[in-house]
Amino acid sequence: MAIADSSVGSVPLEVSNLLAPAVIQPHGSSPSVSYVAQVQKQHSTEQHILPVYGVRKASAGGGAESMGSPTPKIVYNVKFKRTQRSFILGPRAPRDIKVGCYVKVEADRGEDLGIVLSRVPAEKYNNTSRSGFRGCNEPPTAGAGAVSCGAGDLKKVIRLATEEEISLLEDKKQEEETLLKICRAKVKQRGLTMNVVDAEYQFDRHKLIFFFEAEGRVDFRELVRDLFSIYKTRIWMQQLDKGGSGVNSVGICTGIGDDLEDDGCAPNQYSTSGLVE
Repeated sequence: MAIADSSVGSVPLEVSNLLAPAVIQPHGSSPSVSYVAQVQKQHSTEQHILPVYGVRKASAGGGAESMGSPTPKIVYNVKFKRTQRSFILGPRAPRDIKVGCYVKVEADRGEDLGIVLSRVPAEKYNNTSRSGFRGCNEPPTAGAGAVSCGAGDLKKVIRLATEEEISLLEDKKQEEETLLKICRAKVKQRGLTMNVVDAEYQFDRHKLIFFFEAEGRVDFRELVRDLFSIYKTRIWMQQLDKGGSGVNSVGICTGIGDDLEDDGCAPNQYSTSGLVE
């Protein structure tokens, strides 16, 4: 579209050219037709590139340069009572955490406490992850394929645990022994063909895991309702193989409308079925 500008007589200017820097003429003078044509020609050959916000700069390798946190260099393998998970250092965590240190870590909608078993270079962890043998923080899921993630996707070590927090682990252990006895009694009461072998609380008590063995189909929905009525926390049932390692992980959400997206399992593996094949 062209418009007529009174300052340049009858010569039309393209709207796009109005975005170009203006050349100021002395007051009362009118630019010649040749001058206007020269300016238009100059602007038509220039490439105007507007800045694009919110887009990562492409790297030479075709990827994207991160504009946020620095790339982690070390992955920490942290052991809990029955499980082990991998973490990277958070912003408040000291940089010199050693094997054998107790740490507070990000967990399922809360925090947990464990001991550092090993440290692995992030590059080595990423190579293993790409092979499909390692998942992101959560145990294997029933009916799900291998989940692969890089070190940057892992939950974080928050800080070193305090002496007081470490001392509370013994109280937690005793509490879990009581939980195990109660769960076994409920299983016997309901006549379920499953052997509950252990119980583990998340350190902040936001999650309670029961580890069990079973040969065939088990419907434990009523069992979970019983346990929830007692403990008022999220219940997670972890099936073990005969060697004691986790093969199926079935979480039961007992709170109405609870969000399941952080659990690492698909919704149809939760309270909609409550079954393990």
